[in-house]
Amino acid sequence: GCGGKYSIDNLKKDEKFFKETMEKCNTGEIKSQSTACKNVKKIKRELAQKIWNQNKDKIEADLKAAAKHVENGELQYMFELFPEKVLAFVTKSYGITEQEFKEGITSYAAEEHGEGKLIITRDFSKAKPDQTSTGRTYAVVPFHFYLEMNGKKYAENEMKTLMFEDEGKWYVINIDNTSIPVLQEIYPDLKEVRELQR
Repeated sequence: GCGGKYSIDNLKKDEKFFKETMEKCNTGEIKSQSTACKNVKKIKRELAQKIWNQNKDKIEADLKAAAKHVENGELQYMFELFPEKVLAFVTKSYGITEQEFKEGITSYAAEEHGEGKLIITRDFSKAKPDQTSTGRTYAVVPFHFYLEMNGKKYAENEMKTLMFEDEGKWYVINIDNTSIPVLQEIYPDLKEVRELQR
């Protein structure tokens, strides 16, 4: 049929064949521009979209609730859905406890913001779900924040947030020069995420 052996139908029908083909595409045994690898990408994107659709509402609700707390000055909620492995890695590297790490960040943020309210929004409608070569589902979501003081906006900024699945749980971390090397160290497959390539 269309696409022959590596048609989307054939790849979808046989999970073992799909995984083998994906592996060959990853190692370059099959060229990434070939129909086979393009079809693997297409299937992974579809699958990612499906998994994302099943999880995004809960993630969005959790983050919206946390953002409300942050707005009210409860800055510890900045760590809602923060990756446990990242927390463990960072605290071990610096030889501090998780509590000290969180307090350090929140007290720095509190000083930076002064009397201002930190307003955070993430645009889930612009999420781009995909999967890494290990089959990890992730999505990159635009992240917008500003300080509100006396009804005025200050320090407005746009960033991107990475949301990804690890051992059945979803985690959320903002993409910046601090988080990128740590993420790449802990999760080598995330090096494939375009937004994490610097």
